[in-house]
Amino acid sequence: MRVLLRDRKTNLFWLGDGRWTANALAACDFGSSSNCIQYALRERLADTEVVLSFENPLYDIALPLNGAGLDPRSQP
Repeated sequence: MRVLLRDRKTNLFWLGDGRWTANALAACDFGSSSNCIQYALRERLADTEVVLSFENPLYDIALPLNGAGLDPRSQP
């Protein structure tokens, strides 16, 4: 299983260094959902989701990250 970060508006995956990709296989694997969530929070990446990506895409799970900590409008 790979743990990816996906933009919910564009469906692109986080590649790294401020770049996104449509290729899930090329995307950054965070290794764990907690690493992925912490990264999204630290970088304030709103409208994203954690994707638990399996060999068979039928089993992929997407977990939206729409908490207040990710919404730049909620920051002081």
